This record gives sequence, structure tokens and C-alpha cells, in this order.
Amino acid sequence: MGKAFFPTAIWRVFRYAIWRLRGGKAPLLKPTPAQVVIREKMAALRDDHWPIEIRDFGAARVDGPPIQRSSTVARVARSASKASWQAERLAWWLERMEAKHVLELGSCLGTTTAVMAATSSRPLVVSLEGDPGLAMRSRWLIEDLNEDLNEDLNEGFGAGPGAPTDRPLRVEVVEGEFSKTLPEVVGRHRWDVVFIDGHHRADALAAQIELIRPQLASTACVIIDDIYWSKDMFGGWCSLRDDGFFSAAVDEFHHGILLKGGTFAMQNKGDA
Repeated sequence: MGKAFFPTAIWRVFRYAIWRLRGGKAPLLKPTPAQVVIREKMAALRDDHWPIEIRDFGAARVDGPPIQRSSTVARVARSASKASWQAERLAWWLERMEAKHVLELGSCLGTTTAVMAATSSRPLVVSLEGDPGLAMRSRWLIEDLNEDLNEDLNEGFGAGPGAPTDRPLRVEVVEGEFSKTLPEVVGRHRWDVVFIDGHHRADALAAQIELIRPQLASTACVIIDDIYWSKDMFGGWCSLRDDGFFSAAVDEFHHGILLKGGTFAMQNKGDA
């Protein structure tokens, strides 16, 4: 981490300052009842010190086999999972899209997966995860949430948008390296929303988008996480933003949104 980390961190702070000076803001949304339940699960994961072994297929690996490293559930939850407000912002986009089919690259512990699956339309979320242990943890979380949400419903949790319903969270976690699983999965549906939170490398991102583009719904959005992760990742985001395929782009700093769909995209161009 030493030599490369500090220049990258300084660059990221510099880019954040520019983003804010240009009027960038990260809106805080009131959580729905279902999201409150998921927040409680997130908090429990951040206090879970059970040891786990991670197989890292992402930016830390250039070539060769995945990097093996030891960690804990709490460390992964704190460092790799999205903050609750960030995950809920993604859910806001799903609600706006009235998403029915969502593709996620990078389940991690399944918390963001759960937030997206708990939107009011109860979309089918197909989530790809390279690490077997994290894939298993994601499945456990969804099973646990489905039990809890049904219990809350039976106890009179309350009606209204985002309230628990008798419809379970619909999630399929697909285990394996993206280069193998994405070609197998991408053709199953026309995707309304795609959330990419995986390799954090421009070349990998470009290859993934190339596979995904033909399978996007006529009105769709692609959400790319950590667009300011590095200069390389920011360059990859800029190339996609400017290549003419997408109708509009929204920079929310923590992630970027590419919009496809004519009138819809232009109506949302200024939202951030």
C-alpha cells in the first residue's frame, strides 16, 4: 500500500474538493421501514469478528491467481461494504427506474444487494461474487432478512412505501470470477439497472460494459461504483461517459450513473 496509496489518496481528496466546488452533493434520504431492518443487520456485521479468508479478484491483482488474505466479517463490512446511505441512494435510482431486473457485480456481504432487492417493486437481483465465502454470507443475509421482514409484517410493521410485504426479497447470488460468470448470466434478462462494484480497473470495466450494453433495457441505468478510486478508474468512467452510447451521466462522486433512454435520461441529467 505504502508508495502508491498516499499519492492516490491525495488525488482523491483533490477530486472531491473539485466536485464539491462544482456543486456536487450527496443527498441523504429518509430510510424506508425495510431499510431500517437492513441497517440493523449492517450494524451487526460491523461488530462480527468472525475470521474469514478472502480470495481477491479485484484491483489488487494484476494477473495470475486471486490474492488470498485473512480478514474478519467486521473488517470487510467496515472497509468494503457500502455505507447505508450510499446503498439507499442506489435504491432511490431503482425506484425511479421501476426496476424489475437488476444485475450486480460484487455482492460482498450482501448488504447493498439486500437494499436494492427491498425496493417496492421487489426486483429480481442477480448478484455476482468471486469469493465463495462472501457469496455464502450474502445468501445467509438474504435468507435471514426474508425471515425478519415477514415477522415484522406479521407484527403490524406498518403500511406505506418501502414497508415489508409478503413478497420475499428475490436474489440469486452467482459465485465465480466475473470473466466467467458474467458471459453466462448477462443474456438472461434485459437489465433495468446494473451496479458494478468489482475490479476497480478501467480495462476490466470496459470489458464488462461491452458485454452488458446489448442486454440493457430500452430505458436503463448503469451505476459504476468508486469512479474516483484511482486515476485509472476515473479515466475509465470518463471514457464511458463521453463515448456517445449513453444519453446522460450523473456524477455522485462515490459512484457514477450512466443513463440510457432518451427523454428519461435527459430529465434525470441534472439530478445528483
